[in-house]
Amino acid sequence: MASRYFKGIVEITKNYPLRAIIVNEILPPSTFRPSDFDDEIPEKVNNKRPVIGTLEERIYYNKYLNALLKQKCIEYGFLFLRYTHLIRDDQGALNPLYDDKKYRLAEKYRYILHHELHKLLRRVKTIDF
Repeated sequence: MASRYFKGIVEITKNYPLRAIIVNEILPPSTFRPSDFDDEIPEKVNNKRPVIGTLEERIYYNKYLNALLKQKCIEYGFLFLRYTHLIRDDQGALNPLYDDKKYRLAEKYRYILHHELHKLLRRVKTIDF
């Protein structure tokens, strides 16, 4: 899966004079199940999304996929944006404080992602492509 993803990035970007390609980590799994919040989720959001596996399994595969993405970034010469270590709880799930209950980082905390992106971009200025 990761190999196809990276080959797809290469295929899509081959005709563009890019200086850098950045791949970011996958958001950690949420501790909530959609049924826990049926009354709180707006109707326009599909609250019947599947949540497959135990929280522990989802944390394991999330960390596994992020490690694979990081390795593929090294292999392909892409930059890897790390930020989930700042928003995980002690178990490795998305800290409920940062969870918007829609499988995304809550908007008011996206500054964390932006800050890490800016740090990475400042570092990139020192890299010769």
